[in-house]
Amino acid sequence: MTRFLLRAGILAAVAWQLACAGAPVRPGAAVAPVARIEAAFESAVRLCSCRIGVVARHLESGRSWERNASERFEAASVVKIAVLTEAMAGVREGRIDLSERWTLTVAKKASIRKLFPRPTPPQR
Repeated sequence: MTRFLLRAGILAAVAWQLACAGAPVRPGAAVAPVARIEAAFESAVRLCSCRIGVVARHLESGRSWERNASERFEAASVVKIAVLTEAMAGVREGRIDLSERWTLTVAKKASIRKLFPRPTPPQR
């Protein structure tokens, strides 16, 4: 069930990113028609046969969209949304080519201990 929720959340985030990818960068700018976002959301709900909640804001235009925003959900990994957002920005800016494939090697993997080292006890 958690995998389905995660997949559905990612699908909704992707749909929102794709819908906003071509939006002009100015206040009050036109954003993709809400119908496209609604259709992507409904498709994600049908795909996982689960309950999904999404809250999103297009930063350039200030426009927002939400479904089931007031409902409670178990926490899921939301860091993927930030990674996806940065990746889509890279695609728009031409820094990332979606047809390119990368191999993650053991040497390139980040260790949790490297990212979050244990604090050194204070000297007395």
